[in-house]
Amino acid sequence: MAMQALAMAAFAGGMGLVGVFAVLGALTVLPYLIVVITVTRRVSALGATGGRRALWAPLVMGGGTAGWALGRAVTDVAGLGVNSNTLLTFLLGRVPYSLAAGILLRGRRFSTAALGLSVLLIGVGVVILRHEPTAQQLEAMHHELTLSQERH
Repeated sequence: MAMQALAMAAFAGGMGLVGVFAVLGALTVLPYLIVVITVTRRVSALGATGGRRALWAPLVMGGGTAGWALGRAVTDVAGLGVNSNTLLTFLLGRVPYSLAAGILLRGRRFSTAALGLSVLLIGVGVVILRHEPTAQQLEAMHHELTLSQERH
């Protein structure tokens, strides 16, 4: 039954396949995060028990993914080109997950710093997303999109 549902989702029209890969990716990352929290349980506020460690993994994954999505939208709107640069994507894509894990640290100094940096980045992101692009920026985005479509 589950295999039929996966097959239907995969071939039911493009986005189904993306959804299947997203679920498979999440199912791969969650055990990895549980291993990470198990190894580092002494420094985390949620590392004391197995149940808390199981809660830590989806919190970091969910918070990190939300931060990553906001960061991707902000860099796209700002025209920074981060998403077209593999090295920058690789390096900066980990920041939201690190901040989410940092918020859950045991020490007040580090968790407060991670929370403060997260709030700052979210605030800057909201300001950038609310900014109306100029005609020149819209033209540059259109040109970049046209070039991207020609490559594929």
